[in-house]
Amino acid sequence: MRSRLPQQPIVHSDRLRLPAAHYNTIRLALGRLGRPLLRVLGHRGLDLWLDNDVWLCYDRNLHYRPLLAFTGFRPQERESLAAPVPCELLHYHPYGRVVAHSLLEELAGKLTTQLDSHPIDRPRGQLHQLARYRPEG
Repeated sequence: MRSRLPQQPIVHSDRLRLPAAHYNTIRLALGRLGRPLLRVLGHRGLDLWLDNDVWLCYDRNLHYRPLLAFTGFRPQERESLAAPVPCELLHYHPYGRVVAHSLLEELAGKLTTQLDSHPIDRPRGQLHQLARYRPEG
């Protein structure tokens, strides 16, 4: 996990609890749309690189300098799918604090729109095998 993190020094780190809706939407997108996901939040000049164990935010206006990294996700510690997910937020630039809270909301909104228009892929092989299954007797 740490090998995917930027080599720049960390300005600050926080332990936080991600809202379940944002975490679940991003994880669902990673499962359905493939990973890693690269997304652009255009009006701010932010690029996001998302994978299962780390979500990185870069600022194109600062020559692709990393701003934030969400990492250390611990979904096993939550009581239900609707509960927040503990994680660690690494700040690589002071500007990261400004965008951190609205970033995931904007990203989850874009991914929700994309997921709504994306068909669910069902594994054809498994369904086909079940159709051929005939119990003995």
